[in-house]
Amino acid sequence: MPLHRIFVPRDLYSEQDKQAMTTAITEKVYGRIPAFYVVVLFITVEKGDYYVGAKQRDNFVRFAVENMARYHEGEKLKRQFIDRYEKALAPWTKDRGIDWEVQIEECNVSQRHPRFRSRSDLHSSE
Repeated sequence: MPLHRIFVPRDLYSEQDKQAMTTAITEKVYGRIPAFYVVVLFITVEKGDYYVGAKQRDNFVRFAVENMARYHEGEKLKRQFIDRYEKALAPWTKDRGIDWEVQIEECNVSQRHPRFRSRSDLHSSE
């Protein structure tokens, strides 16, 4: 149940890049959970609308990740996760000379619906 919001300047990545990146995130980062749990959103930032340090940027990508069902206890496991994530993203960031930032949050499972490992995987409005 991880949610990835990738804030990316318009036209920085092709549709093939996006597909390959989502595949890498799903398989290399979360290979042990069913793929349908992994949600990736590419949020386009228009040219001229991306600023870092009060300067306009067109080669910066921000990855905001919410892990909703998994906690990494201890600094060692947290570091292993971020290292695995960075390695999976390298072909679209580091290897292309693109600047990036990754932010990972671990959400409180009691604050989500349906509850983790509950009988219902569907949200009902009733």
